[in-house]
Amino acid sequence: MRIILFIFISMTILSGCAMNMTMPEPVEPAPQNFVIRSIDIKPEVIITDKPFVQTPGMLWGGAIGGLIGAAIAGEGKEEQFISLLKNNDIDLKKIFVNKFKDRLNSSNTPIKLTSQNADVKLEFIILYYGIHPSAPFSSDMEPMLEVGAKIIDKRGKHIRNISESFKFPDDDQVTPYPMEQYTASPNLLKEGFEKLSALIADELIKQLSSPPV
Repeated sequence: MRIILFIFISMTILSGCAMNMTMPEPVEPAPQNFVIRSIDIKPEVIITDKPFVQTPGMLWGGAIGGLIGAAIAGEGKEEQFISLLKNNDIDLKKIFVNKFKDRLNSSNTPIKLTSQNADVKLEFIILYYGIHPSAPFSSDMEPMLEVGAKIIDKRGKHIRNISESFKFPDDDQVTPYPMEQYTASPNLLKEGFEKLSALIADELIKQLSSPPV
């Protein structure tokens, strides 16, 4: 029951407060038999303006006082989180692109990375990122990440979207820590985002390897 309540409150605050980006609709859908064998990655990565930051106080403030209570409990937390990333060179755009390239090169997929005459170009979009408690009544926090990509063919047409989200990762996927520990050892936060980036990259590679439905 506590887990259900935790997820319900979390999702309520997620939907009510977060600046969640959405993928644009394809201009021209890819044909059913379209197969991708080579990709190029656009250097520009789009990222949502604000992270989602939820502390234990915000979680239960939201339960007691609604979204206003959650906002009061979390006042200034977004700015602190953004500063933590910037001051410690935790660049989510760079982290994800590097991890995607590593996972693609080490995978068994026939898809290859090239800058010459690729079948498609990928434009990555970090739709959602932030941090929140890992469990009810816990002071341990875990990062969260959602990434999508626009697939653009040789004609410059936006033909398909792919995306994957880890807003509630399991402890075996990413290790949670108290916020004070992230502040004292920012590399732990970077490692968390690297792990989520690897998981998302693997899923996006699978989607690229499958024909559109």
